[in-house]
Amino acid sequence: MKAILFSMSAAGCATMSNLFFHKNSIGKGGVNGFMVSQYLFSFLISAALLYDVWGTAWNSAMALIGMAVGISNVTLMLLMSLALKSGPASPTFAFQNASSVFPGLILFLVFGPAFGCSFSMAQLFGLVLVIVGLLFAARGNQNVQQQFSINKKWLFYALGCFLVQMSALTLMQWRCLLYASDIPMHPLIFTRVTESDDLWFMIGFFGSAFLLQLILLINQKTPVQKQELVYGSFGGLANGASTYFLLLATKFALPLEKGILFPCFAVCVIVLCSLWARFLYKERFNVLSNSFCSFGILVGTL
Repeated sequence: MKAILFSMSAAGCATMSNLFFHKNSIGKGGVNGFMVSQYLFSFLISAALLYDVWGTAWNSAMALIGMAVGISNVTLMLLMSLALKSGPASPTFAFQNASSVFPGLILFLVFGPAFGCSFSMAQLFGLVLVIVGLLFAARGNQNVQQQFSINKKWLFYALGCFLVQMSALTLMQWRCLLYASDIPMHPLIFTRVTESDDLWFMIGFFGSAFLLQLILLINQKTPVQKQELVYGSFGGLANGASTYFLLLATKFALPLEKGILFPCFAVCVIVLCSLWARFLYKERFNVLSNSFCSFGILVGTL
């Protein structure tokens, strides 16, 4: 039960991070200044909370995987910013979080049962429910008075968020195969590491994301607004805390709880983001979309 509570706490922090990101997107602030501030504070709070990493030997494999996910995360946030400027917030975050179902299928197709990767009819059913939910999200927010090109643009960016997040989550789950000692070696598994080395993943993640976003900020011609730095700092603290709670959730998870940690996290984020979008910005709460996506994630990953 403790692991589930940590997962829900992580979802609450992630929801706050998404809210600050949305506030910055609909205001006058740009995305680069916000993201530099967010990644900096995420890196700092991660380095402070994960202080054990400084007593652990450097592991290049975990750091490189973290860097790859960090670069993917920068791409995701840029796409999300464009999606939020082009359409509603609730289905945008639904697209992003619904991608948590698909990494299991991808790993099964690449590695198979020999590497502990399985896929069942229940997971296939969950995938179908998620796809139906995404279709409701795309259709349910179209307004007759809006131009179709705007909705088409939002759908393009939302699908981009979905694909990038799916790739990043697949890579994050693949890294766990590196410290599984009971599976045969594979050309894509280039080394073995211990679970303690996993701490370097977060450092590589936020460190590379911050450096890449800093380069983008330096190259931009527009000045940084105070709003970007303020919202980014709060968003970074919430994002770093969310990551920390997820690590605690995986640490204290019982065998029966491991399969529902990330589904619980994704469902909570989808529902909570839909709630603040409804009460703060008067967006329509799409019951069908949220129900199908949430139930699909739970069914597909349990």
